[in-house]
Amino acid sequence: MTMMNPIATIAVAILGAAAASFAVIGTRSTPPAPPPTDGALKEELSKLRAEVDELRRAPSPQAAPAAAERTALPTLTDEQIAQALEHYLATHADKLAANAVLAGAPAEGAVDVKGTFASLLKGSRFFEHGDLYKKIFAAGKMDELVAMFEQNAKDSPKDAQAQMDLANAYIAWLQLDPSKGRELGLRTDQQFDKVLALDENHWEARFDKAVSYSFWPKFLGKDKDAIANFERLADQQDKMPVEDSQAQTYLFLGNLFEQRDPAHAREVWQRGLRRHPNNTELQKKLGQ
Repeated sequence: MTMMNPIATIAVAILGAAAASFAVIGTRSTPPAPPPTDGALKEELSKLRAEVDELRRAPSPQAAPAAAERTALPTLTDEQIAQALEHYLATHADKLAANAVLAGAPAEGAVDVKGTFASLLKGSRFFEHGDLYKKIFAAGKMDELVAMFEQNAKDSPKDAQAQMDLANAYIAWLQLDPSKGRELGLRTDQQFDKVLALDENHWEARFDKAVSYSFWPKFLGKDKDAIANFERLADQQDKMPVEDSQAQTYLFLGNLFEQRDPAHAREVWQRGLRRHPNNTELQKKLGQ
């Protein structure tokens, strides 16, 4: 998994979580319908023929006064009716197709919340799909989308990815509306815990949780938890294939030691650079 700079990705959610904790302690557009197929046209033909048959079977109106003269109408066979209808449908096929497309298309500017939810499942990180989240948010449908993730997590309590998808949805909402920090900050942290309870080696959940703790107010002492989680990630990464995103573990961990133990901070960054020799951020930390 390749990540962008996580500071830019989840900083708002992180600060929201910290603010929430402090408050507790101290105070794809639905695609247009395809043009009607031959089967659809035949179905339309069958409906029209049925209506004609019904009219033909209907009882005759009461006899008109004797003085009135009737004009005899020719009797049409089923074959003649079918030929007439088929000719009409054939000559108006383009118009019928256009009407079908318009009938199936969403209104201009409409958003497909269900379709967006389906697109975000198993890959709901904000930095990867910010355009989808922004469109939903602009339409005032973010609560509806998040509710779908909440229901999905509820329906799949043993599915770590379903729980992580919900955490990512909370983070995305906080990115777009920081005022929801008090409401969603702790929920996000609780989701991380649910994921890790199901899969203690879930890299994304542990990394995001560690990053969030590194931004909590110092007096809450969460920097110790951040260090513990980053150190566990570093050990875990030694057994994993190298991915660019893993370099962030060493960067954050070194930063946490930079003030209290500069020598150890350098050791952490050097460890990271050995694993990620082309990482420019680690190079800068070591003056290279």
